[in-house]
Amino acid sequence: MRKYIIGGIVGFTLAFSLSAHAEEAAALIGRTVQGAFPVKLNGQTLPNQAIVVDGTSYLPVRAIGEALGYNIMFDPDMGITLERRTGPEAQATSPAAPVITETGTSPEAGYKKLTKAVFTLTIGDTVKTLKKSGAFDYIDVDGNQYLSIISLSNIYTVSWSDPLFSISLNNRLVASVTSGAAYAEGTNAFSYDGTTFVNLSALGLHAAIDGDTLVIGEE
Repeated sequence: MRKYIIGGIVGFTLAFSLSAHAEEAAALIGRTVQGAFPVKLNGQTLPNQAIVVDGTSYLPVRAIGEALGYNIMFDPDMGITLERRTGPEAQATSPAAPVITETGTSPEAGYKKLTKAVFTLTIGDTVKTLKKSGAFDYIDVDGNQYLSIISLSNIYTVSWSDPLFSISLNNRLVASVTSGAAYAEGTNAFSYDGTTFVNLSALGLHAAIDGDTLVIGEE
């Protein structure tokens, strides 16, 4: 069943912005929630999920703030205030440094954030070219190409049942990948910077970069 935003949303974007322009927040009211995804911070799954609206993910303020060592206060007139904890309590709750890889090869060197994507895909009996704008998180590492699960949700239907993401196109299952794993060479999926990246070859895809555009086609 589709989910809709019926009230105001307050959240971090995945870039961890602490505020949003009022007009941007107002524009979200009544929009369709395209997906909801679990959020892991240093390997720990947060109690609330992120939602995706128009290709942008929004994180729950309280869950993220508390996990990062902030006290969260809400006032209907002043809005939401985050204050960093100090003293022994802060030391007990501050997250440990993340472990990025198992192999020693870091995906960071091959990471790119692109603002446009062109997908050429067979949908049903027709080859279609779909152009999208937004934030497309792409990683090229160890000869493999990866795209974030959130970026894929611009085109594919993504559903999650711990620990698997199911990725479908036109009601046809394309792939199932395991979430939450550290990077290992040749893996079909891994977790990096709080999101899951999927090997494009697992979806039968390949990519090229043309300026600020990610060009994706079938193998």
